[in-house]
Amino acid sequence: MFTVNEFIDIFEKSLSGEDVDSFKKYSSLMGIYTERNDGRYMIRYRFNGGVIKPTELEGIANVLKELEFNKIHFTTRQDLQFHRLTAEELKKVLSLCEGVGISSRGTGGPSTRNIQISPLSGVVKDEDYDITPYVLKATNYVLNDDPIYTLPKKYKVSVSNNFKDTVNATISDLGIITKKKSGKKGFKVYGAGGLGNSPNVSILLCEFDEAENILYHILAMRKIFDEHGDREVRAKARIRHILKRLGEEEFRNLYISELEEFKKDPSLKIVLSKEDEEAIEKSYEKYYETGYDAHPLIKFGRYRNIITKQKQRGYYSLYIHPHGGDMSYDEIVKILDVIKGLDYEVSLRLTNTQGFYVRDIKSNDVEKFLNALPSTETEDIFTSVSCTGAGTCKLGILKSKNLLHEIVRVFKDEKKSIRKSLPRVYISGCPNSCGQHLKGEIGLCGRAKKAAKGLVPYFGIFVNGNLSENPSLGYEIGAIPARNIPSFFVELAGLKLDSKIKGFKEFYEENKSGVESLIEKYSQFDEENDEFYTEFGVDEKFELKVHKK
Repeated sequence: MFTVNEFIDIFEKSLSGEDVDSFKKYSSLMGIYTERNDGRYMIRYRFNGGVIKPTELEGIANVLKELEFNKIHFTTRQDLQFHRLTAEELKKVLSLCEGVGISSRGTGGPSTRNIQISPLSGVVKDEDYDITPYVLKATNYVLNDDPIYTLPKKYKVSVSNNFKDTVNATISDLGIITKKKSGKKGFKVYGAGGLGNSPNVSILLCEFDEAENILYHILAMRKIFDEHGDREVRAKARIRHILKRLGEEEFRNLYISELEEFKKDPSLKIVLSKEDEEAIEKSYEKYYETGYDAHPLIKFGRYRNIITKQKQRGYYSLYIHPHGGDMSYDEIVKILDVIKGLDYEVSLRLTNTQGFYVRDIKSNDVEKFLNALPSTETEDIFTSVSCTGAGTCKLGILKSKNLLHEIVRVFKDEKKSIRKSLPRVYISGCPNSCGQHLKGEIGLCGRAKKAAKGLVPYFGIFVNGNLSENPSLGYEIGAIPARNIPSFFVELAGLKLDSKIKGFKEFYEENKSGVESLIEKYSQFDEENDEFYTEFGVDEKFELKVHKK
């Protein structure tokens, strides 16, 4: 590859019309994409396994301050993104982030993307062990291995700490879920899953392997992708299409064969340092003890869904979710100021739900962080997820983030019981599913439909996505004009509240006809009303504008 300074030289030459091909070839590998309008750029920065140091978050904040730039975006893959950058701002971001040791290498294009780890790995009781040190060592190997930049398309690996599958292991190119067998640390392996076009859940590839063998699995699947992925038809380039071509039995046999070949090389076994081994064991010395009550704010307060009682006695993790994943310099600094005021260290973990956890907080300090939150609304509906949408994305159909902000605005004015009634919603602006609408209990997918006066922005309604030991993708039950979605959700929340059924899936199964009637009601609209031909936050009439990447 090349250094950041060398890439900046390539970029500057492309701006003057020289060596444009080199910029196009390498920009995506550096996590850089041109946005939809005005010649602006986006750049994505990786934090291996979602592990981000407070000093690194401070470095990001300082970049925002230096550029007088408003916000940083937390992604759905434990990365951070700068949006709407001019060419000059992009060059400054590259230089400034390089200066604080933050890299964008391998965050886009045909590369091995950030290997995700469950953000609460190591601090929750319902896990067999903390796999983080193994994954980080494997990631370091992969990042220094040239083939990661020449794959047919992106390669995504996810590692969950239990079958709650908080990082999508069961719908990834390669998914690993930790488990122990006869006292040995290990994992179960899934593969060839994914969202977007032709989505499917992963298939089981290996019932158990030891933790030290994780790199073998990452490299085996990568080799299959490199050698068998479709490099001619981009729409069929992902690993799940290899599975469809070969069938489960042949694909599984190919995987086992490649795995056995890699295992002939003992140097690829992950060997932890004594310090790493001791850290894993130490995290299990302090389980819940009799009389160890939850923090009062969990037991009696409205924060129970964002505060997690850790297995380490007296410590807590707090989930911070800026609406739409966008957090300002001032909001970041408030959190950092609390961290700096402590006489002990906390840890930070990025999530795949556009937020992050502050972990290892002592009981007496939880409220200090709550007072620094960017938002005081903490019910699940307010932690909903949206892709960036057509506001910046060239492939987007609808401005999904605008809809998310409107949903948040509307629910802020509702009574607490309505606000608590619905689960987190996943919103994608198009079928590419960057908002992960197929995995949610409720998902929305953007599209457009013809009506009397032009195209009307619509969202398909998906329900019952489930990631677990028996995963399933959500399915569509109807479509509603974008302008009617917030009101539909409020009435849906009321219907669920009246049912007195706690879980959304159970509620839907018991009340299908009522939900279908609501969808029918809100699918109706006045075709002469110009408002339905616009999106939230936009005055102009909607037009379908999908750009090439």
